[in-house]
Amino acid sequence: MKRHSGDRKARALILLACRSVGSKKATHAYKLHLKQLLDEYDLACLQLKTVETEIVAVLERIAFAKSMLAVKGITYRFVYEFWLIRRISKKARSTGYIEPKVTDP
Repeated sequence: MKRHSGDRKARALILLACRSVGSKKATHAYKLHLKQLLDEYDLACLQLKTVETEIVAVLERIAFAKSMLAVKGITYRFVYEFWLIRRISKKARSTGYIEPKVTDP
């Protein structure tokens, strides 16, 4: 027995979907949401630029930073993170903080 392919129903559904009110409103909502996301992205990029500018300004005042930056592949961000970790570990040692030992399973 041969089954019907359902072409009539499919065409009817496509026609109804074209005239659907919800699809147009949803499109507008999605466009609005996308615009908000793009605005947030632009703001985050601007904030990142500001932070990177501050990092460069701080690194110019650190003696060993220039010699580290002379090494190929070393970025300002890497040097700043290295400096922060070093500073935090010095502060931890001076306050008597003992780092917990990590045991391998």
